[in-house]
Amino acid sequence: MGLKHSFLFKIVSILFFFSLFPDCNFAQQDTLVINKKFKITLKNDFEATGIIKDFTSDTIYLGTSERNLKIPRKDIVTIKNLSIEETIIDSSRLIPDPNESRLLLGPTGKTLKGGKAYISTAAFIFIPFPIPLFFPFSSFGITDYINIGAGASPFPPIFYIAPKLRALHTENVNVSFGFAYGQTFEFEDIHNENFGILFGVSTYEFEKYYSLSLGAGLPFIIDWRHSSKIYTYRFPRILIGFEMRTAKDYKLFTENWIDLGGENGLNFSVISIGGRSFGPNFAFDYAVLGILTDASFDVGGGGNHDFKIVPMLWFSLAYNFNL
Repeated sequence: MGLKHSFLFKIVSILFFFSLFPDCNFAQQDTLVINKKFKITLKNDFEATGIIKDFTSDTIYLGTSERNLKIPRKDIVTIKNLSIEETIIDSSRLIPDPNESRLLLGPTGKTLKGGKAYISTAAFIFIPFPIPLFFPFSSFGITDYINIGAGASPFPPIFYIAPKLRALHTENVNVSFGFAYGQTFEFEDIHNENFGILFGVSTYEFEKYYSLSLGAGLPFIIDWRHSSKIYTYRFPRILIGFEMRTAKDYKLFTENWIDLGGENGLNFSVISIGGRSFGPNFAFDYAVLGILTDASFDVGGGGNHDFKIVPMLWFSLAYNFNL
């Protein structure tokens, strides 16, 4: 097919590791100022940003860009006085991100809620090899704390599973652990192999507009044919991800996997920047990635092992539904 499968399969295998992978509380003594900008959050997660038109002991009259609101004080959770310089999404309600359990490639500390699920198809396009590789995947929320994911790719032929357990959940912090395991099949010069990654990731939210994900993943292989032993890499990959909501239905991402020390002379890190446009059921992701590696492009492992950046495009379309 003209592709240099040895190098391409190394890249795809390691990318599989990654792909599966202060407000003040409202009180009656708040200081409201007429004709000043405030952000108000209600008990049902409704948020409104606008100018205070008037207020009484039990009602606040807020003018937003869309309409004027009459807000009962008893329904308010938080209220914040915004500085003129602060940029706030001018929206009376944010659309929830249906795929907040994942970044562009890897997992976040969040899980799907019980009874929720999604199916998706991700496409990798390597600039040196302009042939798309598709990776269908589905994930299901068994409970709010347990997710099961699985998928299969026709080329290269891979089957993969990815369970995930959320160990901690607070208002602003979520911590999850899990693993991903993949099995390849004989195809041209691709052999029957297996590989996977153990991972842990924490996600910290800031005022519903920003979130930071920090984690690590330890790749492994299982020698089924000889000893059935599990062999792990000496060093984990470190995950640093950041999300920023720039509109009520859009997010910007950066996701970075850092290799702390190459294995067998192969260093492999990933940096990325992209975005997600979403609605109640669909989510469309796109990104530009840079693969930082000293792997050789030549079949057989020879050739130039200088450090290089391999550009790559990523697209993903997901459909979310109730079980």
